[in-house]
Amino acid sequence: SGCGNADKDTKICKFDAPRKTVVSFSGVGDNLIHESIYTSNLESDGSYDFRDIYESIKEDIKASDIAFINQETPIAGKELGLGGYPMFNTPTEMVDNLHEIGFDLINLASNHSLDRYESGIRNELEAFSKYEDMITDGVYTSQKDFDTIDVFEKNGMLTLSGMKFQMDKEVAYNAVVKLLIMPAILLVVGLIFKMNAAN
Repeated sequence: SGCGNADKDTKICKFDAPRKTVVSFSGVGDNLIHESIYTSNLESDGSYDFRDIYESIKEDIKASDIAFINQETPIAGKELGLGGYPMFNTPTEMVDNLHEIGFDLINLASNHSLDRYESGIRNELEAFSKYEDMITDGVYTSQKDFDTIDVFEKNGMLTLSGMKFQMDKEVAYNAVVKLLIMPAILLVVGLIFKMNAAN
């Protein structure tokens, strides 16, 4: 880059083209683990291994600068009882498998986040905490964590992680009432009306 005079009245300037920075991104979701999925991935030693599920996308995930996955079901582990629909809980081996495959940004906020209540969120975050190169977002155990926006750099670009879902007893209560109790009541009422109509 630089400028020069074409003549006494004309100045010509040349500038280098701006450097193009590219960050590749892959997104996967929903990682919804039903009972049939974790039982079919049970190993003889009692552990779980889910890596085969993601074998077809593994190379693409590893090649991405940022690999995101929406973890639909809580990963609270056997301690709180594994489960499928409607109150999910996934084995903690899933965390190790997601890390090995190459996911580095994980959303934990979903309508199933509180399926194992506050203890489930604590177990899940503890399972992810051993991997410093993985960022989780969406559920928190402190106001400080809730207020903190994670920033990480890829190819000279800053990426923000800022989805917020605060753990709160009122939220847990509303989730249980709206997602479980009310639908159950409506179902029972509907069956009663159907039986009366049949008679």
